[in-house]
Amino acid sequence: MVDGRIGGMGFSVGGEVMLEAAASNDALRAVVSEGAGVRSVREHLLRGPKGWFSLPEAAVQTAAVAVMSGSAPPPSLGDVVSRITPRPLLLIYAGRGGGGEELTPDYYRAASQPKSLWRIDEARHVGGYEARPREYEARVVELFDQALLGKAG
Repeated sequence: MVDGRIGGMGFSVGGEVMLEAAASNDALRAVVSEGAGVRSVREHLLRGPKGWFSLPEAAVQTAAVAVMSGSAPPPSLGDVVSRITPRPLLLIYAGRGGGGEELTPDYYRAASQPKSLWRIDEARHVGGYEARPREYEARVVELFDQALLGKAG
């Protein structure tokens, strides 16, 4: 039996999916996403000049996924994170990441409280735990303890 204390954590594409799942399912009471990046043309446009060079490829890829899956392209993560409130959200990203991971501060700005942002300068894509295992564990456990068990931080 589940007593309503469910938290979710995802990495890279899994982090993107976790954000979308939390936005549409109130049963997820806390969310940690590391390395969420670019899912469609929408996010490539957010990258500014950095994303312009990848627009043709992104457009073809977005259209192909939409046609093959029979569904519309996924919503922008900026729109998704705004629907997670009032549940706690921790966004983690690497200082040396890739794949649009540098958009994480934009997603943070679009989210409502409670929210936290953590950039791990020396980490590569989804390498936060490897770069800082003790601090990583402490931050994640604290978020879930507070959100799921009601423990003060």
